[in-house]
Amino acid sequence: MPTCALAALRLSYQSMKLGFLIAFLGTALSLFGAPINIGSPRVEHSIDPVGVSTNPRFSWHLVSEENGKRQLAYEIIAASQKDLLDEEKADLWKSGKVKSSNRQLIEWGGKKLKNDQLVFWKVRVTDESQKTGDWSETSQFKVGAQRKLGLPQRTSGFESNSQRLNEIYQDSILLLQPRIEAFSKGNHQALGNGASLQRTAREFLYHFDATSHLTQWIKMMDLTRTKEGFFPVQPHAPHYGSVSSDAAITTHLPLWWMGGDDDFVKQRWEVFESYFIAREQNDPTFKGLKWGQFPEEELSPQFLDLTSMGYTSRIIRELAGPAQQPLNVIRFKDYSARIRESFQRQYLNEKKALIKPSQTAQLLALRCGVLPENKAGQKIPEYQNTIIENLMASLHKDGPQVGSMGAYFLLQVLPLIGDQDHLVKMILSLNDEQLKVFIGAGISEWMMSQLVGIDAGAPGFKLVQIAPRIPNIDSLQWVKGHYDSPSGRVSVNWEQTKEGHLDFEVTIPPGVLSRIQLPCKKEQEVTESGKIISEVAGIELTGKSDTHVNLVTQSGRYRFQIR
Repeated sequence: MPTCALAALRLSYQSMKLGFLIAFLGTALSLFGAPINIGSPRVEHSIDPVGVSTNPRFSWHLVSEENGKRQLAYEIIAASQKDLLDEEKADLWKSGKVKSSNRQLIEWGGKKLKNDQLVFWKVRVTDESQKTGDWSETSQFKVGAQRKLGLPQRTSGFESNSQRLNEIYQDSILLLQPRIEAFSKGNHQALGNGASLQRTAREFLYHFDATSHLTQWIKMMDLTRTKEGFFPVQPHAPHYGSVSSDAAITTHLPLWWMGGDDDFVKQRWEVFESYFIAREQNDPTFKGLKWGQFPEEELSPQFLDLTSMGYTSRIIRELAGPAQQPLNVIRFKDYSARIRESFQRQYLNEKKALIKPSQTAQLLALRCGVLPENKAGQKIPEYQNTIIENLMASLHKDGPQVGSMGAYFLLQVLPLIGDQDHLVKMILSLNDEQLKVFIGAGISEWMMSQLVGIDAGAPGFKLVQIAPRIPNIDSLQWVKGHYDSPSGRVSVNWEQTKEGHLDFEVTIPPGVLSRIQLPCKKEQEVTESGKIISEVAGIELTGKSDTHVNLVTQSGRYRFQIR
């Protein structure tokens, strides 16, 4: 995920670079290839939804077996009856051919819709060689004031040579699926309290077609907000507490990053502001005050409240980009600075270490944006390094001594500090009781984003990031995984040999570029299907260090070998 506070400017810069890359990599494909077709047409993130607004938005992904295919234009038609759904008779909307590569969240442009109206629609696209594909299968939606959620579809797969990891993945699905299905059927508490959902939001989004469900959860949290702006611990609950209340803000980040819905974030900015103003008024010195219900952790409510405030302030700064509020970043930078100063006074000693030595405390300090920073906005190394050293010493001595919150941050921190090997060994050695803490605390998100290596490189997977952290251990030789992203299916299959070689296969959906980082020693070379990279159309070598190689590719299937 992006960490720059001025996310709007960075996203604009990324979009500009993406345009250059598309132009640079755009090679002439065969004129005899098949046109692109449509997969998974959706309205407001869902297939055939019921209860959408009178201004719905349309999305789809592209289907093609050829490398480098992309959309140059689209055409949508919509009708009040199925038998009117053709180019001549469509009575609600005929968009005509619209020159655009966009295929996510395209706004309704037809006649004004009415409540309870049933609408039938389909779409087709024209590719880069000016060939127009077939119309999609007929889809439908119903306008209504009350959204009715359907049962979510599965969107991921994982397999490895480790039976233990395979079991962890399946156990995670078995825990999460009943919760989201119960929520779909009207049990508004089924997703758990805010603290729990904050840990599992990305898991739900990786494994299920869950964007509409999490959006609905946030809207339900709005219904019982206090007049000051605080959220309940979960929808319709009479209780309040800062960690779960903060989750009604922080959950927006994975929802936006994986789903790509800028408009929802724009609409929520006033909520973000009013909530944090209420936080400040409740605790003007940002000392960390206990209020409401707290998760059952070994840490004091005051420590949890302050670190949660730091985390929430950091998330809001990142959401300022899609909310188009770059100037308001200054306000939240000030909030963050005051939180860091308070944290340093209360919880850091003269030796640059935490006075609370638990593993969970160290993990929260490292991940929640509460450590002192220098003028460049970077964590001061001596504080960060001391806490990392103490954390690793404790893990090596005692193993993981964490609850669900600590487990969630442990799965994030160790890959970030470059200790994926230790994390994999630790997880494979957990007994059943210890593993219960990690199931439902982000472990299958870690498997998808860190082991398989699939993540968004831009919101909504308009750019795909492939960066598996492949551990150098004998017990894990290969991993396969896929994710049905908003842009289509992304799949990865890697296998490492005892000689240190790597075979890596990746599939990127049509119309999408990928940014790939693979482990590669200084003396090793990377090839694709036996050819050197410079001879392969649609791939650009963008950098090589002593430890990694960086590539950018067009869409399609690629088979890399590192020898």
